[in-house]
Amino acid sequence: MKKALFLFILILLSFNMAACTNKQISTTEDVIKFIEEKGKDNVDWKDFERFERLKDEEQIYDSVVNVYKLDDGSKLILTGNGYENKPFHINIVDGEKEINLK
Repeated sequence: MKKALFLFILILLSFNMAACTNKQISTTEDVIKFIEEKGKDNVDWKDFERFERLKDEEQIYDSVVNVYKLDDGSKLILTGNGYENKPFHINIVDGEKEINLK
């Protein structure tokens, strides 16, 4: 009985962890929280693929600049030295306010 209960709790916890990792990132607050949890140096271009890309410029001082529209109307800006490298700047622009995350 104890083994069955332990197994049930283990399975329940694994489903809970899977649901937490698949949480949608859709707003400025979500992005900030995600970056804090993942770590600034671990953020990758693929983490934000689901967003609508507003701008993709490849030849700005040998850098890649992607601008994404978040669901709350703010813009997420990732800048880096190509898609094979992690972004070196992460900014969110919300109207007049700019948040520098990396």
